[in-house]
Amino acid sequence: MKATIHKCPSCSAPINLEAKECEFCGAEFLISDKGKIIKNIKDFGAKSNWFFGLILFGVVTFYILGWFFEDTNYWLNDKAVIIWLVILPIWILTVTSVWANKWGAILYGVIISLLIFISHTIIMGYYRNWHFNDDYFGISGMFAGGVLGAWLTGRLIHYLIKKSRNKNL
Repeated sequence: MKATIHKCPSCSAPINLEAKECEFCGAEFLISDKGKIIKNIKDFGAKSNWFFGLILFGVVTFYILGWFFEDTNYWLNDKAVIIWLVILPIWILTVTSVWANKWGAILYGVIISLLIFISHTIIMGYYRNWHFNDDYFGISGMFAGGVLGAWLTGRLIHYLIKKSRNKNL
C-alpha cells in the first residue's frame, strides 16, 4: 500500500490529517472521512508580505506627519495629537482588520508600539537637551498605547469576521 502525503492547499507543507489548520501558514481546511481535503476554508483578508509593508508605510508616514505639526516648546499640538491619536490608530485598526497574517500578528503590534514609545521619547529628549521628565514618558506612552490598542482591536475584528465567515461555509 502506497503512503500518501497530504499537503496544505495554501503552502504545500505536509499536514496532519487530524489537524484543522496548517501548522506552517495557518490555512484552515476540512478533511473527509477518507482523508481527502474536501474544502479549503479561505482566510479573510490580504495575506502577503507587501501588505505588511503597506501597514508599516502608513505607520511611518503618519508618525512623521505628526512631527511636522508638533510644538516642540509646549508639546501636544492639537493637529499632532489628532494625527497620532485618531488618524494613525484608525489606519492601524483598518489595515490590521483585513490583514490575514496569523503567526506573530500581535507581536508585531507590540513591537511597533514599543518602537513608537522609544522613538517619541528620544525625539522629545533631543528637543529638550536630554532632560527627561515624567510628562515625556506619559506622552510617549499615550501615543504608543493608542497604536497598540488599535492594533489589538483590528486583530480582534479580523478574528470575529473570519469566524463568522467560516461558520457560514
